[in-house]
Amino acid sequence: MLDINYIRENLKEVKKAAKNKKIAVDLDKLLKLDDKRRELIQEMDQLRGKRNANADLLKDPKKRTDKLIAEGRELKDKVAALEKEQAIVLAEYEEIMVKVPTIPSEDTPIGKDESENVEVYKWGTPPKFDFKPKDYMELAASLDLVDIERGAKVGGYRGYYLKNEAVMLQLGLMMHALTKLIAKGFSPIIPPTLVKEF
Repeated sequence: MLDINYIRENLKEVKKAAKNKKIAVDLDKLLKLDDKRRELIQEMDQLRGKRNANADLLKDPKKRTDKLIAEGRELKDKVAALEKEQAIVLAEYEEIMVKVPTIPSEDTPIGKDESENVEVYKWGTPPKFDFKPKDYMELAASLDLVDIERGAKVGGYRGYYLKNEAVMLQLGLMMHALTKLIAKGFSPIIPPTLVKEF
């Protein structure tokens, strides 16, 4: 998926890419939903801050009043209502976001469908099989290399777990890249897993 800030900064190009790829996506609505999403996050953060301050005051028996308790409940209800609204906005936002196309390179020919694809060059002879070849997802599933169902439950649309040899392959590729970077003078660093909120 493209970054929302990139879409904002390159709206004209993204709209052109969607038109050329014949993808119906309402980018203006997406940006309005993003504005609403940000607004809700900011509003919830402010309310949570007030709620936390209220909770701190309630810890002191001398300051604990019915009015303060009522304010705490009211803040809690407001946050809950905003969380529900945010969930609706976020679902709609993500539904549009996954449809946003990437911007093709300038030299990519535009055609009405895949029949107008341009073959740049061909090398070798494609093999002929006496069986129906599996696609990469069928192969990955039959070799127990990926778990799409659990991945989608945890990560959402397009989420997946890599498993077994696929994990070793990915880590091997990452290690190979890291070794190349170290040879060029880069210093490997692993930052803390938990960081301060700011």
